Amino acid sequence: MPDQHFQSATRSPIFLFNTPTTPPKPDRRASSLNLTDVVVDGELTYCRATCHCRRCDFRVVFRSKSIPIPSYFCNCSSCRHNTGQMAFITARIVGEPLDAEVDKPYRVDILQSYRPKERVGVERYFCPTCSANMLVRIDVSKEEEAVKNDEPMDCALGRNRSGELTDENRAVGWEWRVAGGALRVSDGIIEPKYHLNLASTMDGGFADHMKGPGSAVLPLPWRSPLLPQQQPKELPGYCHCRSIEFVLSRPGEAAKRPRAPFPDLIYPVDVTLRAKQQNPQDVKWWLSAPHSPGDPTRYLAGYCACDFCRSTSASDIQSWGFIALAHLRELHQKPGEESMELFCEHLRPKGLKQYVSSPGRYREFCGTCGATAFWWHAGRPEVVVGSIGLLDANMDGVRAEHWFLWHRDRVGFVEASPNQAMAKSLQAGMRVWDE
Repeated sequence: MPDQHFQSATRSPIFLFNTPTTPPKPDRRASSLNLTDVVVDGELTYCRATCHCRRCDFRVVFRSKSIPIPSYFCNCSSCRHNTGQMAFITARIVGEPLDAEVDKPYRVDILQSYRPKERVGVERYFCPTCSANMLVRIDVSKEEEAVKNDEPMDCALGRNRSGELTDENRAVGWEWRVAGGALRVSDGIIEPKYHLNLASTMDGGFADHMKGPGSAVLPLPWRSPLLPQQQPKELPGYCHCRSIEFVLSRPGEAAKRPRAPFPDLIYPVDVTLRAKQQNPQDVKWWLSAPHSPGDPTRYLAGYCACDFCRSTSASDIQSWGFIALAHLRELHQKPGEESMELFCEHLRPKGLKQYVSSPGRYREFCGTCGATAFWWHAGRPEVVVGSIGLLDANMDGVRAEHWFLWHRDRVGFVEASPNQAMAKSLQAGMRVWDE
């Protein structure tokens, strides 16, 4: 077995992996084509970044010789609860974001900003309309203060900031990073090399699934001894700023009542007969077998790589748990008597904002910190999907395997993913993963 690597300051195991194929280099195009997704202009490469609603539309610059930009998945609690993702990937850019059409700084003030209290000098920027977490601005002069706070050393948002700083970074005192999924083309531009800050996941989190051929392997199963031996009756979840706090209960009789068509995660919509996709046998596919004999029924969980999820989260991979709405409540609601309301405006959670990504399809996110929270559609209003990254890892780890059965055969919409290398690597990892 290859050596197990630990980041010394936090004892976070580092999980190395390679993508299954060599990412293609970006096409060389005329530098005058400002709106082209990737433009190589000598020593600099310009990449376009957009969110789903196009409120965010700008360019970022990388040094051509550095492409693909080596990066990593950060699994820290701050990134998970700030984005809703199980892990988040960013890359340092040259200078600051540029306008999409002219060579001048992009107006970041049209985005919503959020400053995590436990990340000194870090400011995140997300779209206030569709929630995509697009940019991170880091005050590099705050490194000494970050060290005092015992922040994760190797996280770009922690005390190491992002490794060796350029003279320009030192001169201006800050640097910008762009989210991997914010780029219209990230395959071949950003190359994830490893996972960081796995100790806070309590179970290895996303790293157990996203391994890739030839990777170093953590001992499996790895599970923190700090996790409780007995599972709680309810599983809490929350966004980073705590504007959204919810509680999930075990599937009961109410979870068996909904009727819902199969998702692409189970049957690909492009190659499955519509009659079969509509689930005529009324299979309760969102309910799964217990973790062990005698344990309660679980929910289904899986990954989606569609462009809708990517462009509304700025993450190439979205992790979802399929939940019966009847068993989801706000923290202040009474157990067993009330459930979360997503339909009536005056009864909805106060911190929750809604974005209609397509007719009849609704995405819910925190209006304060930008965390992706839920997704649901009119065709199955009683079965919603929730962001796994918001779950309290101290209860059952990030993957919450006593609560969710992870679908191993497929990543949703893998064929349509803009980042084929990442999506296929994840699907390959899921198929060989042993729960």
